[in-house]
Amino acid sequence: MQRAIAASLLMAALICGALATGASSDAAAEAKQPPNIIVIQTDDQNTPETYQTYTDPLSGRRVPVMPNTLRLLKDGGISFSRYYVSDSLCCPSRTTLLTGRYAHNTGVEGNGPVGGGYPEFVQRSAHNNNLAPWLRRAGYRTIHIGKFLNFYGQQPYSDPTQIPPGWSDWETLVGEDSTHYFYGYSLNDNGTLTGPYGDITYATKDDPSCPESAVLGTPCNYQTDVLTQRAVEQIGQSSAIGKPFFLSLDYIAPHGDYQPPSGPEPAPRYYDSLASLPVPRPPGFNEGNVSDKPSFIRSAPRLTPGQIHSIKVEYQKELESLRSVDDGVQKIVSALREAGQLRNTYIVFTSDNGFFQGEHRLQRAKFLAYEPSTHLPLFIRGPGIKRGSSSGELAANTDLAPTILELAHAKATASIDGRSLLPFIAKPRLRTDRPILLEGFTSTVDVPTARAGGASASIEAPPENYYAIRVGPYKYVEYADGEKELYDLARDPYELNSEQHDPLFYGVKALLARRLHLLERCRGEDCRKPIRKPLPQPKPLHPTHHHHNHRSALRP
Repeated sequence: MQRAIAASLLMAALICGALATGASSDAAAEAKQPPNIIVIQTDDQNTPETYQTYTDPLSGRRVPVMPNTLRLLKDGGISFSRYYVSDSLCCPSRTTLLTGRYAHNTGVEGNGPVGGGYPEFVQRSAHNNNLAPWLRRAGYRTIHIGKFLNFYGQQPYSDPTQIPPGWSDWETLVGEDSTHYFYGYSLNDNGTLTGPYGDITYATKDDPSCPESAVLGTPCNYQTDVLTQRAVEQIGQSSAIGKPFFLSLDYIAPHGDYQPPSGPEPAPRYYDSLASLPVPRPPGFNEGNVSDKPSFIRSAPRLTPGQIHSIKVEYQKELESLRSVDDGVQKIVSALREAGQLRNTYIVFTSDNGFFQGEHRLQRAKFLAYEPSTHLPLFIRGPGIKRGSSSGELAANTDLAPTILELAHAKATASIDGRSLLPFIAKPRLRTDRPILLEGFTSTVDVPTARAGGASASIEAPPENYYAIRVGPYKYVEYADGEKELYDLARDPYELNSEQHDPLFYGVKALLARRLHLLERCRGEDCRKPIRKPLPQPKPLHPTHHHHNHRSALRP
């Protein structure tokens, strides 16, 4: 009863916020109806890519690569500036979004068998305990379009015509290889295997006029555009049916494919549109002094000119592929508006994990607890959410399922490790000291390998099984081989200097280590407990206390 009262109060706060900010007076009436919920998830999109700009050749001005996403979702809703994924790898991260549970509780700890991927998802309770069956029981029409979990539809591990429990409509990419091609992929269309769509060799591509006007009836097969069109169609169908809907739209972009050059295949209309962008060189790019880093980074050579060129090409292709995703965001919002559903629909935009582009000497890697891999964009737009608001509360992908359940007035049938973000949406200045667990269980099947001319990872996989805690300004990491790292992100946002051997931080490290050891095996409510004791604050740096890394040492 108390939870129901709290949910009602939160919804009332959202409605009042909508009225106070000039939203439609119909918001209160619409909020009485179950809201539609759309989750748009990209693959390997880090935070800097989300905000990247380029010089428009027509106006000469700097403009965003993803203007629709920023205008319609970020500026049209709330952004969480400290949102993290707990396990920075595709399948564990996506499973956590669906279940609200850390990877050590879902049992899906990698991308492929054994111990991960869709086969492990099926063997675990997550198969029947996730957003799809929970929302369907609450009266929702549940729709999945695009990528699901690694090795879904990959024989002999998975039947490509299988539909997991809870989904009303299933239009999902099948096969580990097929999924990662922008042409020549196949789909499970509600139990029927269809495709391939286009030429898997990329010898034949869409006309640049696609998808707006195909030339001479030639079909448009570019994967991102096809997924968008299917989502638009489902919005129209769901509106006609009259039931609230949950749509999970999972793009593969900007994940790389298996065809050269390095990176994903952009749509023809955007191919080489960002060729003039320079190599991204944030602080820490090709890091000079790595004496504070764990051994697997200390042993990594600095990036070569050839690797730096590959980073540039891959970064360019990633951004060009995201321009089609951005087109998709605009079309989805337009489709909702035309169907009369926009004012009663929440749209969540995020990515499953980040990606390194030369930071800490890392090329084509994720897995790790560093910021480029775990700190991701999260935008939420919907009725009652104040436009242009921002929350600095620590949030994680464990929090998305409980947030969606509360919006839908639906119930979980299994324990959940995260918490609803509605209090922080209603009051963006609200802060707590709830810590977040970061964890990794990397195995060789998860490491990128050279294939058909593609690039490989720049270093070997890190030691298996690291755990980290993120709370306040701090991030503390413990690796399976005993190595440790500690960063004060308020002072050192690019993680250039680990403080784990600094006496000024011994009190911080001791407190974080104690809580981390509890989080490593936490379940349910124990994962959500805040740190009651005030976090120790190191004394200001003494003038003679110098950090070893300086920006002048970062350039190759």
